Amino acid sequence: MNKDALLATGIGLGLGLLIAVLFIFGPGLATSITKIKLPQINFSRRTTTQQTPTPDQKKQELTLVVSAPLDQAIEPTKDVVVSGVTVPGATVVIQGSNDDDVATADSEGKYAGKITVSEGKNDITVTAYSDQKQLTQSLSVYFTEEKF
Repeated sequence: MNKDALLATGIGLGLGLLIAVLFIFGPGLATSITKIKLPQINFSRRTTTQQTPTPDQKKQELTLVVSAPLDQAIEPTKDVVVSGVTVPGATVVIQGSNDDDVATADSEGKYAGKITVSEGKNDITVTAYSDQKQLTQSLSVYFTEEKF
């Protein structure tokens, strides 16, 4: 290597070390020299306090989302799991062409039920009941025993 390349490498290494030392020790030196308080960054997790809901907050608007199966989906098996989210504690009735299932939403509002479908198009109706209110979603799925 020639002298210019060695000199450039040495200068680059020296500047890099100087910048690293300033980043590591600079804030501490700045406060001790100037007596100025710099803002401190805390990377610890934030803790949130959970408030107890008031009676008005406990009453949630009834919602119903069917996550699975998707509308117009082709199902590979006769047993279809219907799942989704609604308000916690709601009673969910899943009605299929051949049978029905009743599920209760858990504390997060998640529910799941299994119905049996027949060959061809199957209409599924999902109804959530809570606080004398009801909400209904309908979807269609197709079942075939053919292999693709």
